[in-house]
Amino acid sequence: MKRKTTGLYCAVLCVCVLRCAGPGGRPDWENLLPVSGRIRMEPDYASVTVPPNIAPLNFTIQEESQGFAVRISGDRGSPLEIRGRGASVRFPLKPWKRLLSGNAGGTLRVDIALRRDGRWTRTPSGSLHVAAFPMDDYLVYRLLNPKYYLWNRLRLVQRALGDFREKTLLDNRVIGRDCFNCHSFAQNRPDRFMLHFRGGKSDGLFVSTPEARFKTDTRTAFNHSPAAYPAWHPDGRRIAFSVNNLGMFFRALGDEVREVIDMLSDIVLYDPDTNTLTTTPAISDSAYLETFPAWSPDGRTLYFCRTPKLSGQIRIPEEPLQHAVKRVRYDLMRIPYDPESGTWGVPGTVLRAEEAGGSITRPRVSPDGRFILFCVSDHGNFPVYIGSSDIWIMDLETGEARKPDINSPFAETWPVWSSNGRWIVFSSKRDDGQCARPYFAFVDGDGTVHKPFVLPQHDPALYAAQIQTYNLPEFLVSPPAFGARDIRAVLDDPDRMHEARLDPGVTHRNAPDDALADGFLTPYSF
Repeated sequence: MKRKTTGLYCAVLCVCVLRCAGPGGRPDWENLLPVSGRIRMEPDYASVTVPPNIAPLNFTIQEESQGFAVRISGDRGSPLEIRGRGASVRFPLKPWKRLLSGNAGGTLRVDIALRRDGRWTRTPSGSLHVAAFPMDDYLVYRLLNPKYYLWNRLRLVQRALGDFREKTLLDNRVIGRDCFNCHSFAQNRPDRFMLHFRGGKSDGLFVSTPEARFKTDTRTAFNHSPAAYPAWHPDGRRIAFSVNNLGMFFRALGDEVREVIDMLSDIVLYDPDTNTLTTTPAISDSAYLETFPAWSPDGRTLYFCRTPKLSGQIRIPEEPLQHAVKRVRYDLMRIPYDPESGTWGVPGTVLRAEEAGGSITRPRVSPDGRFILFCVSDHGNFPVYIGSSDIWIMDLETGEARKPDINSPFAETWPVWSSNGRWIVFSSKRDDGQCARPYFAFVDGDGTVHKPFVLPQHDPALYAAQIQTYNLPEFLVSPPAFGARDIRAVLDDPDRMHEARLDPGVTHRNAPDDALADGFLTPYSF
C-alpha cells in the first residue's frame, strides 16, 4: 500500500545575497554572492519537460519574503523576467509563448530571487526542458465532486492547453441534474463523439458523427446493462464497449473506503450507422469478465482486460464478495479483428496479472502501435478507488513491461496518448489523496517517460482551494463544434431516440445472470 509523502520542494544547491537599492530595486543576477539554502514552490515544475505550446507554468513561492524576481532565459530570444510582492508567480502569456516556441528542443534556465530584509536571496539556475514535439491543443474532462456515489453537479469541460481558456460543454443542471459519463472522441478529433447519460429522462447514449446526432438505448436481449468504457475504432465507423453489471460497497476502515465489483461483463461492438450491436463468444465468454477495450491504430487488434468470473474459480463457497474481490486480478488480452469482414480471431494473453504483480486495467495503445499504457493495482477493476494503482508502459515489440518513475503514493489512472504519441495525460490523486488532477508527461521514442507536471492554472493556488476531481481527461486536436444546446436538442427530441438492434447472429441471454444473487449489492452506474 502506498503512503502519503510530504510537500513538494524545489532542490537548491546554493543561495546568493545582494543589498538592494530600495523597494523598487532589482537583483543584479550576475554579481550575487553564494550562501546555502533552498526554496519551496508549488506546483512542482522543477526540471520538467514541457511542450512548446503549453500555458505558462505559474506557481506559488512557499517562503516568507517581501518580493520575488524570476528570470527565464534560453539560447534564443529575449529572457522573460517578472517581479512581484506576493507569493503568486504569473507569467505573461505572449512573452512566455515566444520564449518556449523559440527554444523548442532546448533547455531554459530558470533563476529565482527573493527579497528579505532589504536583501535578495537567489537560487542557482534551475532548468526547464522544452520538447520539440507539441501536445494536442485541447483537453476535455468531467469536473465533479470526489465523494461518494451521488452527484448534484457535473460539468463536461473543454480546456485550451496553450492558455487558460475554459469552456463548459455541458452542465448537468440543464438536464435535470442527471448523471453523464464515459465521454469519448475518435482518434483525438472532435467530429465523432459519444457521451453516456445515466438515469432520468436523459438515459441513453448520445452519439455525434458528421452524418447525424442521436440518442440510443444500447441495452438488448443479450446485454441487460448499457454499453460503457468505449473505444472508437480507427475508422470511426464502430465503437467497442464493455457491458458491465457493477456493484459498490463501503468499508469502515482504510485509506479508501469505497470498492467496486464487476459481477458480469462482456465486450460488444456497436455500429452507429446501422444502430446495431454485435459480439463474439471470444470476447463475451460467460466464464470470464471482459472489459476495457482498446484498439490498435490499424484497427486489426482489440486489446482488453479479462479475469475469471467471480462465481467461478476465484470465489470460495460462502465467502462474502467484499472479501473475494481482493483476489480479483485482470490479465491484459488481445484478439485479431478483420474490419472488412467483421470476423474475429482467437484471443491471446499479452501480460498476465501474476507477471505484473497486480490487476491490469485501462489499456491505451500509442498512435504508432509501439507501446501500450495501462494501470496496475492490487486488485479489482476500478483503480481510481485503489491507492496502489500505478501507470505502466509496455513495449509491444519487445514485450518489456515496466513501471516508469511517474507514479506517486496515491492512485494514478486513465492514461491517454496525444495524437503524436509523444505526450500522455493521466489522472493522479498525488496532491491530497482525494481529488484527481490531470498530469502530463513526455515520452521519448524509446518509451522513456519523463517527470510529470500538473495542468497549469492561471491562479497557481487554485488546486489548494478546489475540492473537485478531474475525471477521464481526453486530448483533442481542435475544439468540438457543438455544445450544451446541441446535446439538449437531441435529448429533448423523441424522434432522435432509438433502440439498438442486436445482431441476429448473437445468441440471446434469456434470463438475467445470477451475478447479484447475494442480494447485498445495488447496481451502480458510473
